[in-house]
Parts: sequence; structure tokens; C-alpha cells
Amino acid sequence: MKYTKVGNYYCYITKGNTKLFDSYLISDEELNKVVKEIIKARYEKGYKVTRSEKSYIREIKVHNRFYRLGILKKRTKDTDLEEPISKTKEKIYNMLGI
Repeated sequence: MKYTKVGNYYCYITKGNTKLFDSYLISDEELNKVVKEIIKARYEKGYKVTRSEKSYIREIKVHNRFYRLGILKKRTKDTDLEEPISKTKEKIYNMLGI
């Protein structure tokens, strides 16, 4: 598995997913920069980006909030940014990721 560095963090990028490791450590101040680097890395690898920056940010924020609240910590410490995202998940992240 080849990892890609985005900011101070690592992710694993495939055609249908970007797994961002230890995303709970990312501060709100760093989040925009990390997401821009993820999008850039996906394009550099020749993969489509079907989601907006805001969509990525909302999902990461929801995972981070759940992690900090102790909800499913093993599953929420990392974030899987699926391409494309289902409409149901997108709606949930829109509601919770504000």
C-alpha cells in the first residue's frame, strides 16, 4: 500500500476512495489545506473528484466530532472519503457537518 502525504497527514488513494488516516488530529485551521491537497493528489493520480471541497470537509468534521464524543472511535479516527458519495450520506453530512 503506497501512502500519499497531505499536509502532516497520510492518506491512501484509490479510484473509489481516499482513506485519510488519523483525521481526528486535523484542526479546523488545517482542514481546508488538507482537503485541497487531497483533491490535488487525486487529480495527479488520474482519479476523478466527484465531490466538492465542502463535501469532504463536512464528512471529516462529522468523523472528528464523533471521535471526540467517543462514538465508534475505531471507525471514526480515520475518514474514508468515497467517490462518489451516496445522496443519503451526503445529506447526513450536510446536516451534521455544519
